[in-house]
Amino acid sequence: MNADTDTPATLTPEEVESLFTRSDGSYLFARWGRAIAPIVFGVQDETLAVVREAVQGVCALAGHEMTEMDAELGSNLMFFFFRDWAELPEVPGMDRLVPELDDLVARLSEALANQYRLYRFDPQGAIKACFVFIRMDENLQAVPAQTLALSQAVQSILLWS
Repeated sequence: MNADTDTPATLTPEEVESLFTRSDGSYLFARWGRAIAPIVFGVQDETLAVVREAVQGVCALAGHEMTEMDAELGSNLMFFFFRDWAELPEVPGMDRLVPELDDLVARLSEALANQYRLYRFDPQGAIKACFVFIRMDENLQAVPAQTLALSQAVQSILLWS
């Protein structure tokens, strides 16, 4: 709304376009192009249901399908929970999933980051897979499991960074 006239503000096409593109001109947002097949690593069995329910809820709200298995990838939304970034390179095959894994771990450790999402895209630009890395620092340990799972599911349903 325009504060002076109480009418909706009008954006030019260029202003709207700038909201959806990166500085290099590439498209900024993406949606899932396939049903979401989640899997969770590094949590106790009772937490698996919490994460699954969060993903189901977000899929339902978004009108998106959730499935048990992706035909191509098996699972395409992978949650990894751990206490220290140094644990990530120890996961078998992680270096094949995450390019330049050691450099990424060093950057995230230095920044004291407690979460990171990495996306893969299909040829049409839709999300094909998402890897969610959660370092359970003292801040995240204080968050109820339902809240943490729901916030991660919401942040994973669209690429909006």
